[in-house]
Amino acid sequence: MFSVINYLNLSTSKSSRIIRLAVLSALLSLSIVAFAACDGAAGVDGPQGPTGTSGGQGEIGSQGPAGEKGDTGEKGAIGSVGTQGEAGAVGATGPTGSSAGVEAGTGITLIDDVIAADLAGTGSATSVSRSDHDHDTEYYGSTVIDAAIAASSDWTALTSVPVDIADGDADTLAGLSCTNGQTATFADGSWACGSSSGGAAGDGLNAITNLTTLIDSSVATGQDMAMAIGVDGFPFIVFYNRNSRLINAVHCTATDCSTFDKVQQSSAGKAGEFLDMAIGLDGCPVISLYDNTTHADQTVEFNLKVMRCADIACSTASTVFVDNDGDVGQYNSITIRPNGMPVISYRDTTNGQLKFAFCTDAACSTSEFAIADSGNDVTHTEIIIGFDELPLIAYRTKVAQSLNVVHCDTEKCTSKTQTTVDSTANTGEYISLAVGVDGLVVMAYFDRTSDSLKVLHCINLQCGAETTTVVDNSGSSGQWPAIVIGQDGYPVVFYEDKFKTALKMAKCTDVECSSSLSKILVLDGVAGRKNAAAMRSDGSPVILYENLDAEKVNLFSCANVICQPYGG
Repeated sequence: MFSVINYLNLSTSKSSRIIRLAVLSALLSLSIVAFAACDGAAGVDGPQGPTGTSGGQGEIGSQGPAGEKGDTGEKGAIGSVGTQGEAGAVGATGPTGSSAGVEAGTGITLIDDVIAADLAGTGSATSVSRSDHDHDTEYYGSTVIDAAIAASSDWTALTSVPVDIADGDADTLAGLSCTNGQTATFADGSWACGSSSGGAAGDGLNAITNLTTLIDSSVATGQDMAMAIGVDGFPFIVFYNRNSRLINAVHCTATDCSTFDKVQQSSAGKAGEFLDMAIGLDGCPVISLYDNTTHADQTVEFNLKVMRCADIACSTASTVFVDNDGDVGQYNSITIRPNGMPVISYRDTTNGQLKFAFCTDAACSTSEFAIADSGNDVTHTEIIIGFDELPLIAYRTKVAQSLNVVHCDTEKCTSKTQTTVDSTANTGEYISLAVGVDGLVVMAYFDRTSDSLKVLHCINLQCGAETTTVVDNSGSSGQWPAIVIGQDGYPVVFYEDKFKTALKMAKCTDVECSSSLSKILVLDGVAGRKNAAAMRSDGSPVILYENLDAEKVNLFSCANVICQPYGG
């Protein structure tokens, strides 16, 4: 390029310059074309070449492993019957018999070792009998018998007539107005409506049918309801009414609760969303409560309280603070130690812990505390006194959602043994505990992952080992289980069948509940929620449950140990 420019500069002729400029322009155009050609786009692909010839076959690979064993073939046909064996030899002839010592009675003859009887007379009998038996001297015809019946049917001829009937005052039951399930009962000189039982009115024992009693309706209950058999042999019930925000105490005055007294307790304020109850050694109920009251100034209480009834019917009660260190008291559970002092397990929401309260008196006015599990926030706690008279707590961890057990090695739980007994994801809800006849704890709970009811039986007092059985996986079954020990020593579980919206019963056939029988007890409305169960003195269960239809609180009284109506 430099030489071309110099060439132009050196040219002096005008025409020569024009020619040179034209040459220069042509050279520049060729240069541009040359550069564009060097940097042009790729051309289209050419057509595919023909397929090459196939290569030679490779060598045979090594033999693969043997396949799985096939199914067993069908059983072969039975072979034909073999030929019959030859007859055995005839045995030797036995010794000749003798009639020595044999005597023939009257009417029977014995000749040459042959006994014969003479069937004399004109009758048609073909059997031999004595002819010297006695007959009654008189025989009664139909006329005499009919006359005797007519004489005895006269009202005045009756004997041992009850006084109330003999007075002839035309007793009547027309004035009675019995409810469904009641029967007319005569006691203390008058007729009255009583329970459908075979015993005294209202005793609920030896009943001929299962009986459902309505305790309350149009009541939105809290998280739990509780029931126990009192020292008088009658059920005692507590539940929280969210509408009134008061504790309802129900003292049954019959074992089937066909009659009862109900009191709304105000001593606890508005506490009771989470609650539990136990009967003290003095017969007075003791109730643990979670208080989450919001006051007018918008301050909120988050604490654990205990309400102690003044008598077995809980006609009055007093309430004390147990723990108000943070948000404490949800999922509380209470039981009574052998010396009459309560112990309580509950959730410490603030610190994410399982907490234990050791009451130093029957009213729990003072307490000592221990951290039963410091590493897990918990839900669904349940406490019981084991055969060793030490507390055992079952609970569900909130994060891992597993079922765990803490066995207190001391009465104040300052030393403890902790075990994860079911590590299945999302299990351990609605725990219910009982001590079996073998002295070991058995528990029922809901496994949400499989929507099933499980029963776990501890193998030792610490529950460091266990057996677990899926009792019902028929479809969303097992919430709110309540476990009791039957008269035969085997567990019985009452629970919700959510699929059928029913109250269901599982009767275990051994102490571990490795097998069981089940049936539906109540199929009316949306039944089987927030269940509590107890065993009466005759071994028949009573079950407290919620029915969402009209928000009812009902008590189901079983006719017998298996809740089977007679004739049903």
